[in-house]
Amino acid sequence: TCALPIWQQPLQSSYAGGTSDAFSALLCHPDCGGADPEADLGVTLDVEESLPAGIEFDYRFTVTNYGPATATNVDMLVQLPGGTTTLVRFVSDTGECALLGGSLSCQLGSVASGDTARVVITVLPTQPGMLINMVSRLSSDQIDPDPLNNELVHEALIQPAADIRLEVVDNAPIYPGDRLTYTTIISNKGPSPATGLILTANL
Repeated sequence: TCALPIWQQPLQSSYAGGTSDAFSALLCHPDCGGADPEADLGVTLDVEESLPAGIEFDYRFTVTNYGPATATNVDMLVQLPGGTTTLVRFVSDTGECALLGGSLSCQLGSVASGDTARVVITVLPTQPGMLINMVSRLSSDQIDPDPLNNELVHEALIQPAADIRLEVVDNAPIYPGDRLTYTTIISNKGPSPATGLILTANL
């Protein structure tokens, strides 16, 4: 017997060969143990296209199940950007993630039709350049009728950034007839070299 409520069971009014088409369709319904169930999974990414070096930012992944069946044992593998990038943290709103070499493997459990699962990866780029982030696998126990939306590749341009700091000190205390000396100290906290610096002092 089918676990679906009667109002959700497929019905047709015609008959073929004395056998109800509705009964045949019922046997083939995924939730009735008939044909293999399908779950169309897809992944999207929310992240800026251009970012400064030296500042943390998030890769926000959203896995959506477009149905019709519930996706079980959802597995996503994310290839982390390498090079001069530090992985700060990662978190998922369902299941759990673990580092696997240069990738992050996320076991997201079950995702019902129409529901989503989210994974946020925070990284710190330390040098300018191009960061490449890729979802190389998204799968479940169910057949995926549209595997084209199961993978993605994203490129983020990391711009040079220099944290310039200015400090002015003097030789106070001084007395009448003494010379007052101001010393200007310029420092760069990075992470990139600072070029073309111009200092203007109003005396």
